Amino acid sequence: MTATPRMDTAADVLRWRVHPARERIVAAVFALAVILVMAFLASSIMHSLGWGVLAVAVQVLALRRFFLPSEFLIDADGVTASTLWTRRQYRWDEIRRFLCDAQGGFLSTRSNSSSLDLFRGIHLVFGKNRQAVVCRIQGHLREETAA
Repeated sequence: MTATPRMDTAADVLRWRVHPARERIVAAVFALAVILVMAFLASSIMHSLGWGVLAVAVQVLALRRFFLPSEFLIDADGVTASTLWTRRQYRWDEIRRFLCDAQGGFLSTRSNSSSLDLFRGIHLVFGKNRQAVVCRIQGHLREETAA
């Protein structure tokens, strides 16, 4: 599935869905191959199939944002990021910092970089919506700092 934005201008909503594994098939196949090799090695070294299954589970869990789709929503209230197991939402008045690169961005509730950033922010995957998402976020943040 491609990352196509849906905009509801009446409600000022930008919503999109990304699924990196579907968009990058070669990388997904390579990642699965590495996971299977690691599972085989864990099973062989530990002489137990259980260790191989555990290796697969840990690696898939670590790469869940790559293998599973994520949905994002930007509206007048704030930003929401949803995956299969989690949903994070922050209001605009809670967001203190926005960092971005070519693939995505990070919204943090902390003004300065910290080891707590993993727990106090939202990582956004832009997909093919980079410009629309960055403009929308910067616009809302300007409104918040001006208020």
